[in-house]
Amino acid sequence: MWWALVTITTVGYGDITPMTTVGRFVASGLMFVGLALISSVTAIISVKFIQNFVDHHTNDDVLEKLDEMQKDLDELKKKIQ
Repeated sequence: MWWALVTITTVGYGDITPMTTVGRFVASGLMFVGLALISSVTAIISVKFIQNFVDHHTNDDVLEKLDEMQKDLDELKKKIQ
């Protein structure tokens, strides 16, 4: 269990290592599982930060720009008429 924990967390102390071919294949699989786990958690956290930023900033900016464009368009219509 110690070896699996050290491997999956990518710490890799090296105090316990697999000696057999089967053990090395298991270790390789466990390393990929660890990488997948870490990248999945990182992706989930990143998406939450991005969604929070987009929900609170981008919509307001876009609405302000749209209001400005609408005012400019109204002014142009008045000048044309």
